[in-house]
Amino acid sequence: MNHRKISLFVASAIAIMTDQVYATDIEIADGTLTVNATVVAGTALRTENPNPSLLSPANAKAIGLSGISPNGGNGDDGDLNYKRWSQTSTILKGYLDLDYVNQNYGAHMGIKAWNDFALENQNVLWGNLPNGYANGTPLSDKGFSSEAKFNGAELTSMYLYGENEIGEGKVEWKIGEQSWNWGRDFQIGCGLNDLLVRDNNALVRPGALPEETVIPIPALRAVYSVTPSTSIDMIVQTRFQSNAALGCGTFYSQVDFVSNGCNQIIVANAITAPEAISKGFYVTRAGDIKPGNAAQGGIGIRQDIPSLDSTVGLYLAQFDSRQFFYGTYKSTNAIPFLPSNPNNGNPQYALEYPGDIRMVGLTYDIERSEGNILAELTYRPDQPYHYNTIDLLNAFVSNTASTPLRGLANSTQAGQLFNGYEKMKAVQFNLSATQTFSHLMAADVVTLIGEFAVKVAPDLPDQSVMRFGRPMFFGSAPIGGAACQSSLTQMECSNAGYDTRSSWGYKLRLNFDYPQLVAGVDFDPKISFAQDVRGWSDDGVFSQGRKFAVIDLKTIYHKSINIDLVWIPTWGGDFNPMSDRSTLGINVGYKF
Repeated sequence: MNHRKISLFVASAIAIMTDQVYATDIEIADGTLTVNATVVAGTALRTENPNPSLLSPANAKAIGLSGISPNGGNGDDGDLNYKRWSQTSTILKGYLDLDYVNQNYGAHMGIKAWNDFALENQNVLWGNLPNGYANGTPLSDKGFSSEAKFNGAELTSMYLYGENEIGEGKVEWKIGEQSWNWGRDFQIGCGLNDLLVRDNNALVRPGALPEETVIPIPALRAVYSVTPSTSIDMIVQTRFQSNAALGCGTFYSQVDFVSNGCNQIIVANAITAPEAISKGFYVTRAGDIKPGNAAQGGIGIRQDIPSLDSTVGLYLAQFDSRQFFYGTYKSTNAIPFLPSNPNNGNPQYALEYPGDIRMVGLTYDIERSEGNILAELTYRPDQPYHYNTIDLLNAFVSNTASTPLRGLANSTQAGQLFNGYEKMKAVQFNLSATQTFSHLMAADVVTLIGEFAVKVAPDLPDQSVMRFGRPMFFGSAPIGGAACQSSLTQMECSNAGYDTRSSWGYKLRLNFDYPQLVAGVDFDPKISFAQDVRGWSDDGVFSQGRKFAVIDLKTIYHKSINIDLVWIPTWGGDFNPMSDRSTLGINVGYKF
């Protein structure tokens, strides 16, 4: 059964089941089956023209645009495909949650299904590698992971659970496909939230639901309540699982060679991607390098302090990276790269997922009726940091190109894998405060949420020694004090944009609650603003000068139908690869 048939079948099943039960509990075999479902239809439109700084000159010129990005040819497909006011996504999707409980034991299953009509049927201006760069036709998802397909269905959870008395305490356990959710409810990511495995495709679909953005992991989890105030949380993950990459050529994709089915890096920037492929100017992809299925896991201890309305947590975890890094197999040729690879000796790239990352987390939560404070400090002694991608390519595609990795490349044996990262210390601190106000601005309740986060990489070397990060759109600055060539752009000559030892930013959000604005209608608008104030982080959480806002006008009809009109403008930041991705969207959801 193909993905389209699967998604339509699941969507039909959701509709039939929810029509029959309408979210009521069903008594079955001395237990209770609870069914919840949500169906969402939505669309999003691009509100800005592509930024020339993010477009390859050759690719852009081919469709009548202008581009100045020195290395944009490996990341501009998604930008080229959508002009202003193009549909970036038009979705129909459903989410079904089933929970059966009998006394102290139960079973849970979540499933999502989707069909993106814009991605599946809309003609685009440029194309992608799977559709042969056939502009004027729809994109292809051939070879994509199941999560990145334009239509499909996936489990979001499937596990057994129970509760047992042990001595003076009790154990609550789960076994099966579930989420490792130790993180706090922060708007600024990473920290303990990096233990979650993300479906980035679901994250950018209109009307994204939290449940659909997480990929489950096979795990055994047990929470032992030693006393009413003290608990021990243990989890063992039994199989590796990685984040789902965005499909190449889709609107938010920034890399054209990462998604499955998108398996070539262009090495000729002066010509278009299709021309480079036809002439053999590309590096092919080897198989992904995964850490295997060795157990990952951790232990957490939480202590409630009732007199302070607070909870303290200590967490220890060891896990494999959910995010990819680029590795390179060294050429077996005397001349590293030969067009069309006549003797199969050219270098290859691979996606690799570093293993055995350790993390210590300390949390402190204060929960009160009028608001709360959440704090989290995490430390990793061996976090991978990615070498600059252009430096990495220059080191292995050429014997002479300028790169600080030249010495390491020369010492790598022919045919051997060179890991595209170094492991170093990483520290992150998040602080969030929430305050509610009654009867303000004609609203029943106004909630203000402020969040601050800082990331520190204490061992990151000076850029004169080694360079990490910086999106490839902006090229590679001269090294060793060399003068910048006049042919290079000012941005390419700049030494900014690489990972810095510290980076920080903040986010603010206002939620308004207007119940029964008119009979049967609630109005719950939300306004958010975020700014990355200083520094660049390796994971992209902070990019100095970047700003974005979210203006969500939510209307709720009879507590079951949600209508959201959402504007997401994004701007600022000299090295921000998302600076032109502002959107306007509308989605309608029906919760059964």
